[in-house]
Amino acid sequence: MNQSNLVQDILGIRNLLQNNTIGILLGDRMNLDTAAAALAMYLSLSDAGKKPQIISQKEPTVEIANLVGINKIKKNFSGDSNKLVVSLPYIKGEIGKVSYKEENDRINFYLTAVDGKSITPYDTNDINLIWDGSVPSVIIAFGVGSASALSSYVNTNNNSVKIINVDNGGETFGDISIVDSAFSSISEVVAKIINELKLPMNIDIAQNLLDGILFSTRNFTKNNTSAYAFESAGILMQNGAFRADNRNLGRGLVGQQARPQSNNNQNNNQNRNQNNQNRPNNQFSQNPVPQNMAQNRNIDRVNNIPKAAPQNSVEDFNAVINEPERPQSMPQENNDIPEDWLMPKVFKGSQNVDDLK
Repeated sequence: MNQSNLVQDILGIRNLLQNNTIGILLGDRMNLDTAAAALAMYLSLSDAGKKPQIISQKEPTVEIANLVGINKIKKNFSGDSNKLVVSLPYIKGEIGKVSYKEENDRINFYLTAVDGKSITPYDTNDINLIWDGSVPSVIIAFGVGSASALSSYVNTNNNSVKIINVDNGGETFGDISIVDSAFSSISEVVAKIINELKLPMNIDIAQNLLDGILFSTRNFTKNNTSAYAFESAGILMQNGAFRADNRNLGRGLVGQQARPQSNNNQNNNQNRNQNNQNRPNNQFSQNPVPQNMAQNRNIDRVNNIPKAAPQNSVEDFNAVINEPERPQSMPQENNDIPEDWLMPKVFKGSQNVDDLK
């Protein structure tokens, strides 16, 4: 995406967030990147004094369980509403009649199949409740691949609801669409949005976003890692995010468990360092080197300085110079050497020739 177009879209987001209720929608493509981006936006808008809501029909997985704010995700937008829509899976031609009956404090809806047909079974997780009127006036969608997928959450025919679509893949839809495959992660886009709009940024927001970037870029090793990823990572680390050396990227728990130490831990470390400074310099003082080993290494155990070699006096030097030369020792004669040792050798048998006949 062109830099100028991105800045223009971000300024458009600022105008929509001014005096409107805000909802954040985490789509079916839930992973560490999309969840980190959605939760970071939720936390930043909350710190800015807004009252955003964040929803997802999909249950959080283990890989995102360590993200800050994960407990804030709900199933549906809540609030005052004058109409409730019960959305069910439907195959055209199966249902012939819809009725309801009130029983005490409950209301039951009855779907009756057309004669000769049956209603195709479906899972209860496929039932969506849409509170018309409680839906925020601005919805920021993350990881929603298409406008049809968005209709499961909100009435897309309601023109009063403004849609901001942030993604690095999928369809382009909504009033403002920041969608481009050139982005290596959605988290880097949200970091750019927060920074450009001067929204609050704290260590939890920064860590969520950095975890999302590390997940999508595989610790900046993927070929499609964009310049926005490096730019955003620098800003996030300046705000306290910690880049953990974790080779399990993609399985969650990237940087959250490797946060900088708390003040209590830092104080304990300072106390330990102070105690270490008060100890003797020789860390082996409790296990002294044996005397004979010190002598063999010619080491002065008091000053820890190697001993100098012994010095000879001038008289000793002159004595060595004037000492008469001693004759070299000659090898002693060996009387056991045979007399014919240097003579040519002739084969000598051990027996006479006549004895061999």
